[in-house]
Amino acid sequence: MTGNTQKTAVGGTAGEPWHHGLRPWPNSTGRGLPNFYYQWASHGSCAAYATYGCWKIEIVTRHVCPHGVMVVAEQTRAGADLGAVWGFGRRLAARTRAVVELDAGESGVSARLNSMTCNPVAS
Repeated sequence: MTGNTQKTAVGGTAGEPWHHGLRPWPNSTGRGLPNFYYQWASHGSCAAYATYGCWKIEIVTRHVCPHGVMVVAEQTRAGADLGAVWGFGRRLAARTRAVVELDAGESGVSARLNSMTCNPVAS
């Protein structure tokens, strides 16, 4: 599945942290501070090719992702895993919010977030 990214300005007052209002995504190394923060979002409509609908996730990263970002979610129905869906975003500057779309693979499913990472190489 493909997705798209929309960048948004980091809002809030000067005293608020750059990830204000977002939840931390655990650091895969188990050390240090989280690299990603996120929240499920409802920014705009789905891409025209998203036949079964989509989910949007707002993300921000502590460091730059020069080759873009990848978000993976598991589609579920009544608690059963049905398979993964991926959303890809363009280059993401440090501390800049973006919205990534994940397109549903079938109707009547929910999504559970699996991972968020910087792409290791340019696509």
